[in-house]
Amino acid sequence: MGSLGTASRPEMRQLLDVMDDLRRIVANIDQEEPIQIPQIAVVGNQSVGKSSLLELLSGFKLPIGTDIVTRCPIVLRIRNASDYQVEVNEKIIPYDDAEQIGQAISDAQDKLIKAEATSVNIGKDVCDKAVETRISGPDKRDLTLVDLPGIQYSNN
Repeated sequence: MGSLGTASRPEMRQLLDVMDDLRRIVANIDQEEPIQIPQIAVVGNQSVGKSSLLELLSGFKLPIGTDIVTRCPIVLRIRNASDYQVEVNEKIIPYDDAEQIGQAISDAQDKLIKAEATSVNIGKDVCDKAVETRISGPDKRDLTLVDLPGIQYSNN
């Protein structure tokens, strides 16, 4: 395989799939200092356009709004394929129904936040567990992006 800039589409897809597998394996390793795998993230204050930027890069409609919308990391695994398909946490969603996709992402975030709720963090608006989203279609590029919740400031 050549450099990333000259890698062919099948080589790039194979590399992305290996990196996805490695992320899953590393996430399940229980150790004092977890292995960190580098990735690109868009960081910024709440409601400044991080999701809109990733939407532009991915060609995939993400839920956006003026209040906190991204409450969990949203991993977008985008792949070129012959058929259009969207999965949110392994649930298949109609590709052409942006409203249903947005609702599925919101529902997945709610489920993750409720699962993490304890007496210490009840009412917490965000969590660190990721919503896994797979998007495929003939016009998609092989790419993995992560949409992170915005930075929130407290008065404490």
